[in-house]
Amino acid sequence: MNDTQGERSDASIGDGRTMRSADASVGDGCGAVVDALEGWKVEGGKVEGWVEGGNGRARSPSGPQPGGPRSVAAAKGLLAAALLAALAGGAWWWLGGRNGTAGTNVTTRTAKAPASDVSSVPDVPSPAPRNGECRTFTLPGGATMEMIYVAPGSFTMGSPSSEDGHEDDETQHRVTLTKGYWLGKYEVTQRQWESVMGDNPSIFKGPDRPVESISWDDCQKFIEKVDAASRRQLGGEARLPTEAEWEYACRAGTVTAYSWGDALNGDKANCDGNYPCGTTVKGRYRQETADVGSYSPNAWGFYDMHGNVWEWCSDWYGSYEGDATNPTGAASGVLRVLRGGGWLSLARSCRSALRYWFRPGDRDDDCGFRLCCSAGPRGGAEQ
Repeated sequence: MNDTQGERSDASIGDGRTMRSADASVGDGCGAVVDALEGWKVEGGKVEGWVEGGNGRARSPSGPQPGGPRSVAAAKGLLAAALLAALAGGAWWWLGGRNGTAGTNVTTRTAKAPASDVSSVPDVPSPAPRNGECRTFTLPGGATMEMIYVAPGSFTMGSPSSEDGHEDDETQHRVTLTKGYWLGKYEVTQRQWESVMGDNPSIFKGPDRPVESISWDDCQKFIEKVDAASRRQLGGEARLPTEAEWEYACRAGTVTAYSWGDALNGDKANCDGNYPCGTTVKGRYRQETADVGSYSPNAWGFYDMHGNVWEWCSDWYGSYEGDATNPTGAASGVLRVLRGGGWLSLARSCRSALRYWFRPGDRDDDCGFRLCCSAGPRGGAEQ
């Protein structure tokens, strides 16, 4: 993709501003949940350690409860029965229940799908996710994908006119997102694309590089194939993120030009470092994509939100219409939005607020995407 934004003088805000947002604590890996979850432990395709047997209390026997024995024989019979019950309970505790609490049978079960059969991944009654929680779900074909949950919140979308590289279509406005969503920890890789689609259109080959040379329409075909897995394992539909959802996750609680500050020269993201932003120091220019995760993540755990490949969003391109709740872009149009910049981009085109656009059928070797999944009643109730 060719950058069409005009060059601007180097300038830096550098005022360290931060904004209000939902709780932004994020774990480093997908195996561990940020906050402890009560009752269930979910790791990848496994469900481990749920409790059976209720709250540990003994159930009362069915039928009428006699007030007492009617005879000595009856009393002896009741005493013998009680002793047998006690012995049986002790044997159970010794043989298999001693690792649990009294009256509660704690079991460990594993439900894991064959690598090539996503349809056998079980419906798991997952707890409502916490902000920053990471889960792994299995794609058709057996590849897996890590998703991070983003809780509802508000933020300032766009950029101030004083920001180096600011464009006229980045008018600042307040956005409120009332629904949580799952977003890919990484850009969709070639390994994941091949698992689902059976081909690889990318120019720069590598299983862990982002898939590229794909159009917005191509993304919809991928999404259609993974939607059932998303609904079954995460509780909501698969889709592209809205432009607002993308920028909210990209900023990760910041209002600076990038999620780490106001300067980029190819050191913190894969772009053309010969054209830095916020600094006069030139940096690296790879001239190709890099493996996803080659650079540090933002504060919410997302990798490569700046550079590497442009990421398609669901919105039609159009002007911002002021403060909004759950915006989805223009009602119609001819151009779809891309965000984040790519390996070919000047540094200023990788800013959090920068907007780009292509026709839905256009492809280029710096165009990819990041999967989003709505949070349903099991995989993420609104919170």
